[in-house]
Amino acid sequence: MHKVRTRLAALLAVLVLAVGALFTATPAMAAETGTLTVTSSNAAFNGKTVDAYKMFDATVAADGSVGYTLVEDWKGFFVTNAETFFGEETTITSSSTLDEVSAAAYDYIRSLDAEPDGDNDTDVNLVAFARTARDWAVTNLSAHKITATASQSGNNYVASFETVGLGYYVLDPQGGSTSTERGSDAMLVAVTDANQTTNIDLKSEYPTVTKTVENTNHASAQIGKEITFTLTSKVPDMTEFEDYRFYFTDVLSEGLTFGSITEVKVGDQVLTEDSTGPDYSESSYSFSHPESNNQKIRVDINNAYTLFQNHEGETITVTYTATVNANAVEVAVDNPNNAQVNFSTNPDGSGDGSSTPSIVHTYTFGFEVNKVDDESEALAGAVFELQDANGSAISLIMDGAAYRPALTTESGATQVTTDTTGVLTFKGLAEGTYKLVEVKAPDGYNKLSKPVTITINAEYNHNDGTLASWSISVDKGDGQPATTVNGTLPTTGEPATPATLPEFNVENHKGVELPGTGGMGTIAFTVVGVVAVAGGVAWYASRRRSNGAHTA
Repeated sequence: MHKVRTRLAALLAVLVLAVGALFTATPAMAAETGTLTVTSSNAAFNGKTVDAYKMFDATVAADGSVGYTLVEDWKGFFVTNAETFFGEETTITSSSTLDEVSAAAYDYIRSLDAEPDGDNDTDVNLVAFARTARDWAVTNLSAHKITATASQSGNNYVASFETVGLGYYVLDPQGGSTSTERGSDAMLVAVTDANQTTNIDLKSEYPTVTKTVENTNHASAQIGKEITFTLTSKVPDMTEFEDYRFYFTDVLSEGLTFGSITEVKVGDQVLTEDSTGPDYSESSYSFSHPESNNQKIRVDINNAYTLFQNHEGETITVTYTATVNANAVEVAVDNPNNAQVNFSTNPDGSGDGSSTPSIVHTYTFGFEVNKVDDESEALAGAVFELQDANGSAISLIMDGAAYRPALTTESGATQVTTDTTGVLTFKGLAEGTYKLVEVKAPDGYNKLSKPVTITINAEYNHNDGTLASWSISVDKGDGQPATTVNGTLPTTGEPATPATLPEFNVENHKGVELPGTGGMGTIAFTVVGVVAVAGGVAWYASRRRSNGAHTA
């Protein structure tokens, strides 16, 4: 019996140790976490960062009530501002416990919520507190922040913090403009639900720019032609700023040559150019080429902080011209042109934020003519003019194997001649109607009696202005319906392929010798003469015989 009890005791001890080991090995339950997102419909938020600083830890009871405990890193903030937040008679000092400071901080923030069920974004006291807390955190808690970067999600742009601890956060979006609706970039948000995403809408509006070419997001233009570009933005709200810089940058493609700035306006006020510097005059702008190749331009709004005062939301407009040059000769190849607006990101006017680029697209087109005879054989020696819709001949110059419109600095010709291939290729043309007029037919062939009318048509993608498809319509003036010939788009894959030009045949017919009235009359008279002479000879012979017989 003693041995049995001893064995049972030993077994019990083993079980106790095993159970103890089991509890020791069991991990503690992880703290609950949630997801926090910051969402904006403003495209300029794309790529911007949001920093988050946790001010309170939170615990949530089964009935939904929330308990808050101040994060120790924030104790210094409330102690430093104790009299401002809690009144001159406050007992909160540096020697106060964290629990004491936490309770006072919680009560103070609750007191700022003038409308518990309303829109806190317009509560000036809560907005001011958010700004003060943000500024202190940026200076003192940079090592404790977490950061998310905004990216596109459907029609919005979202910065997402995954698996953040439940609590109360101060959010600091990347510096830029505020909106009059909010009054501060800084935001306060409570994450208290581990099962749902806590989302806050960003009401701050970063400056944006909209660029147009000929009043839309795409254009086609003939080489040598001048086209107009327009940049528009809005005067930002500068509530949190003591100074502000604001300027446009624009990068032209190699197929465009910058012309000149034609106008810069803020609201209805036209600014004058002053190249002495961006802070020289209150009502002027400065223009420069930041890079040596002149494909990039910069337009500074001089002394923007002063000029923009009390003009929030008014339109800023920059208009300039550029000429399509010979580098744009490749058919259906995009010549993109993008602009950004740059702005201060810090209250002192420093920092350099930039908007999402606004891009417009410019294209040129062309076609190929095959000059043939009745049997579709190539014809050399046909002379043509390419005319615009008004019948004016276009001055052309050979560029590679194709003719393109000549620049004003080039000596072109209005007439071109087919060689032994019979092919004429035209490039560098805009959408629209052209006339191909035969000036001289090849020897032995009849010249066309009417022009061939070619209309270049293009379709663009609505969202971004890129080329979707293009074609030409050909009317030979022979009473037959016009025919449509499609062109193709170039590809950028491996290998890249150029666009295929639409082509069509233009026939010349051989001439034959026409009959003449003069030749037939001579033959007739000759025949009559021969007959008359023959008749006379016969008559004379007959008479001689008659006379001889009578004499005898």
